Amino acid sequence: MADPSIDAGSGVAAYEAGDYARAHDLLKPAAEAGDIQARYLMARLLTGDLPASTDFQLALGYLDERTRCYNPASLNLYGYSYPRAHGESVAASRHQILAYKEAMLAGNLRAAFNLGKTVTEDFDRPFIGASYIWEASEKGHAASRGIVEGIKRTEHAVLTEQRITEIIENEPPELRWPTLNKSARMCPRFTVLQAVD
Repeated sequence: MADPSIDAGSGVAAYEAGDYARAHDLLKPAAEAGDIQARYLMARLLTGDLPASTDFQLALGYLDERTRCYNPASLNLYGYSYPRAHGESVAASRHQILAYKEAMLAGNLRAAFNLGKTVTEDFDRPFIGASYIWEASEKGHAASRGIVEGIKRTEHAVLTEQRITEIIENEPPELRWPTLNKSARMCPRFTVLQAVD
């Protein structure tokens, strides 16, 4: 439980203003006292917002169960940080894509983009990966839109788009690989489209 006597407000304001070094100093006491928003922002600072202080192990420490389930963006950040803190491995990548999948199903477009890239690059499933990115693009995610535009300029664009569209139409995201079993869910409080048994 957070210590209510330690206010994270000035740290949040510094973060939102882009003063990341000051935000780090102001958020740290509140994060260590258990403030969930401060813990999430500290993890963001430690995973790239404050490049001189990047520390994925420490960031993962701030992303405890309460914090990573604070919102879908927190779970996406947890997925991003996990293999970087534990080392690249098939098991770490699998854990990562399940975090991304759950965050994506809860509405986080960055998680859909990350899921698509990881499924493509680490699991060699380019059409499935592209289907997640395609859907994020259709919902307005800028980085996904850039990848989709690149796909549309390739030599085999028509066939590629047909295959991706076929996956999207026949396999709803909640049923598409990787399947998210109820027992694998990290944040049961998130409303997801459907968790598969």
